[in-house]
Amino acid sequence: MTVEEALEVLGLELGADAEAIKRAYHKRLKTTKPDRDPEGFKRLRAAFELATAFSDGGDLLAALVAERLEDVTAVEPEPSSSPEPAPRTSVEVVRDALEHGRIDEALEIVTAPQWATVLLDDFDGSATHVTSSVAKVAILARPSAFDELQARHPDLVEATDVEMGLLLVIRRDWEHLLAHCELPKPLFDIIVQNPVVVGERRRSLARALGRWYWRDPAAAWDVLIAILRNHGALGPYVFGLLDDYEDLVEDPASVSVDTDATPREVLRPLTTPFAILAFSTATAVLVLAMPDDPSDTSMLGIVARHFGALFAGMLVLWLEALAYRMWPSIRRRFVHACLVHDLLPEDAAWAISGHVFLQRAVARDLLVLLCHRVARLGAG
Repeated sequence: MTVEEALEVLGLELGADAEAIKRAYHKRLKTTKPDRDPEGFKRLRAAFELATAFSDGGDLLAALVAERLEDVTAVEPEPSSSPEPAPRTSVEVVRDALEHGRIDEALEIVTAPQWATVLLDDFDGSATHVTSSVAKVAILARPSAFDELQARHPDLVEATDVEMGLLLVIRRDWEHLLAHCELPKPLFDIIVQNPVVVGERRRSLARALGRWYWRDPAAAWDVLIAILRNHGALGPYVFGLLDDYEDLVEDPASVSVDTDATPREVLRPLTTPFAILAFSTATAVLVLAMPDDPSDTSMLGIVARHFGALFAGMLVLWLEALAYRMWPSIRRRFVHACLVHDLLPEDAAWAISGHVFLQRAVARDLLVLLCHRVARLGAG
């Protein structure tokens, strides 16, 4: 406190003596009680002690002049070229935690009682939006924390949001999967954080998933089978999720795979024997169904024989599609061949001419399509 400020607090003029200072102090002490206004009392006491120290008027004047001279001659510090950044708001802290995968930190903040005050002051909607984002991540990552968040803010955590509604639909399938299968961290992270992940974090998660696949494609295949097997909407959800990462695929033909054959050549060990079998079966049916009397050329007999041969051939082709489903190694090599030749499995399937059931089986093989999308993230 300066001398000028002390005189202002006491209500004195320059030149007051010790007695006047004491009277002014006791007068203001009646309205500035230490138990009611501790800060005001401290300020009053400091002013009294400073004024008493310069109780002679001349000393007060000298002290005041010295202060004014200091103010005039003081050199103002140059403004800093890099001012300190403003402190971050709680909304910014939560958003940063979500973007960097610190889910527990974000949940701890938005489930605290003080967060209700932040929502009341949410004039621009940022707190509401970030609360909804935390809820979307918590549905799969921390179900119990999501339930708590939903209880605290039921109006903000609703299934009217399309993405949140979908996550609530697959929640039970997700919990059932985790109870029976240990998901690798890259796959867990990309599924859980997908609703909020952006920028470099998004790229990092995608690359980690691709690297996980190529470390052991056979083991990755088994995990992806577990996702699709008896888990309702979870498989299609993961498939659609990975479609959103298509922009991160750079050069899928540069991966090192276990085959350099075309997709059609990869399937040849399956298609060739079954094509021969289908032709042989149809021919055998035609021969065996020939009438004993060569002169019997009735139209009904001819149609029946040819229909029987066609049915037998189609049955063999149906068995071919069934054999494809039961041959995981050839399906995996088919995925890798599609990568090498930069083809989508559904497009490569229609190049298998003459194998109608196999074409349909490959084009609709969700496991092959899912593996292809995961493997592409590790290319380049």
